[in-house]
Amino acid sequence: MNERTVAPVSEHDSAKAVAFDTVVAEVAKDGALRFAPCRPSPPPRVDGHLLALTSLERSPPHLGERHPDGDELIYLLSGEVTVVIEGPGGDWRHALGPGDALIVARGLWHRIEVARPARLVHLTPGPSGEHRPASPEPKARPR
Repeated sequence: MNERTVAPVSEHDSAKAVAFDTVVAEVAKDGALRFAPCRPSPPPRVDGHLLALTSLERSPPHLGERHPDGDELIYLLSGEVTVVIEGPGGDWRHALGPGDALIVARGLWHRIEVARPARLVHLTPGPSGEHRPASPEPKARPR
């Protein structure tokens, strides 16, 4: 059995196998790769691309995101999700199951709706990106 390293990792990333659910892979614009420890959402912004494994029990707590620096790749490992892309003529809905992949074009607002708990790998461009926060729940009026 191979020895696996848990984040944090060192500068000698190419000499170690790591548990990919404990790190993200940062792909710099010059092609250099490095592992960085996972952190709570949102993921870090990288001047290049971020390759990460994400587990989703429910739909993300925002109304969408977009990436002006490039296209995003989403590859579903398990579960079921629908990727909703906001297009010029309305929403495009793409149902994904295990083994399915989708490219979201640069700059398009999109969101993931979880039908069954899912694990996915995403290759996300950076460093820019935006999220639309969900509307706050209306406060109940006192009676």
